Amino acid sequence: MPAGGYIWSAEEGMRRLPGASGLAAPKAVNNDVIVGTHTCTGAGTVAHAAVWAAPDVAPALLPDPATGTATMANAVNAQGEITGWAEAPDGSRRALVWRPAPGSS
Repeated sequence: MPAGGYIWSAEEGMRRLPGASGLAAPKAVNNDVIVGTHTCTGAGTVAHAAVWAAPDVAPALLPDPATGTATMANAVNAQGEITGWAEAPDGSRRALVWRPAPGSS
């Protein structure tokens, strides 16, 4: 199989996640979303935390913090809170939490 992220279901078997002209790297799922990292395939690009609302939908990139140069999403809970990290310009990494907007589901 080519490199990239995959999802499996009993109904449809193994399917590649869409990468939207990049490389998908899923890390976690809950009942609503898949989270992980999306990296554009062009030279000199960086990884960004991403969410797939469904296995056949292109990823939506999560917002970067003001001082972050790369981000990664590692986990998602039942409330939709996503944890991960951001890389600072000096190369250090800081823990990060993305929370759903109030009233969103």
